[in-house]
Amino acid sequence: MIPGVRADKGYKLDNSIHYALIIDDDRFDLESHITIGRHLDNDLVVAGEDVLDFHARLELRDRGPWLARLNDAPLHVNRISVKSGIGLVPDDEIILGQHVLTLVAENSGAYVMNWRLISRGGSSSIRLAEQVLVGRSADCDLCISEGFVSRRHALLYIRSNLVWLRDLDSSNGTFVNGDRIDGAVHLLHGDEVAFDTSAFQLVGEAEHLTPVIEYPGQFADSMSEPSDLTESAKLGPAQYNTPLVSTIEIAPVPMGNAIEKLPPSSLKPGGNGAAVSVLVGMSDPVLNETFPLTLGRYLLGRDVDSDIQLHESSVSGKHAELDIRLEGAYLTNLIATNGTLVNAEQVQTQKLKDNDIIDLGRVRLVYQEARSNHTSQTMDFRLPLTLVVGSLVFISSLVWYLYF
Repeated sequence: MIPGVRADKGYKLDNSIHYALIIDDDRFDLESHITIGRHLDNDLVVAGEDVLDFHARLELRDRGPWLARLNDAPLHVNRISVKSGIGLVPDDEIILGQHVLTLVAENSGAYVMNWRLISRGGSSSIRLAEQVLVGRSADCDLCISEGFVSRRHALLYIRSNLVWLRDLDSSNGTFVNGDRIDGAVHLLHGDEVAFDTSAFQLVGEAEHLTPVIEYPGQFADSMSEPSDLTESAKLGPAQYNTPLVSTIEIAPVPMGNAIEKLPPSSLKPGGNGAAVSVLVGMSDPVLNETFPLTLGRYLLGRDVDSDIQLHESSVSGKHAELDIRLEGAYLTNLIATNGTLVNAEQVQTQKLKDNDIIDLGRVRLVYQEARSNHTSQTMDFRLPLTLVVGSLVFISSLVWYLYF
């Protein structure tokens, strides 16, 4: 095992929460998105025949860590199979083959005395304990009989004085501020939490928190009507299902074999005086757009938090990652339905060359390397030098002819 965490680009929005992975009694602090696998190009290298070269990706988001598998790798969280991606809760165990990585979180923020869920209209409330089971079953800590709530619908946790929420593969979903969650999320003071159509507001008791005066339930009213879906099977008290990321299946996009090479472009120097590489859009919706690239990582995809956002249905939410290093640019395929192509060839991780054509779904980009001014300066110098030498040769010949 050759572990190591490289932090090229920060993504964590709450500086009071610090995450780490524990593996074999070793601790690896997390400061940015990382990839995990046995290849040396990973940020966290885990050696083993049952670990793929690029096995998983762990992202630090403002609502907690997000784990996604790569290359159809076998991946489990708390011994439940992860089919695509899932939000994590502190103390979750990530299993790669025979290796177990435990997620831990430390909160250096101000302390909250109590956390409560207040129902819409303030008619009732429940004080949160270390763990609260929500559902229709009579043995749930928060029993909800209205609507289409599953028997065991969701779990609320308190970890490091922070509140976390996990959906238990419920039929009609668990919502935070109107958005359906996948896996688990970190909750904040004032958030609206809805289980099907039953809505509550999370309220913390502390001097530094803004007082909550009125709770109208503004998000729950706008959610879709409940459907007659088959509810989840009853689970034991210590069991839960891992939800899947809902993705739109898109038929593979045919790509032609002909690759049009672009002529070298004139690139503008970066802020430090050095030339920068660029991605140039070759198709809609980024036709003729230029994206300057400096050292660091760039997430390419349809999601709003992407560094280079591509508004195209054939592009996955988190399609690929571009890592710009001193030794070159490396493109890595992430959770992409249509894959990532370089010069019409499917790739997982590929070092890019000047004028390489990148296809992400139906979006085509061209990578152009930084060019220094050395070549042009040299050419500019050669022209006058050639004239000088030619003139000297001509004068010498003329003198020889006249005097000899």
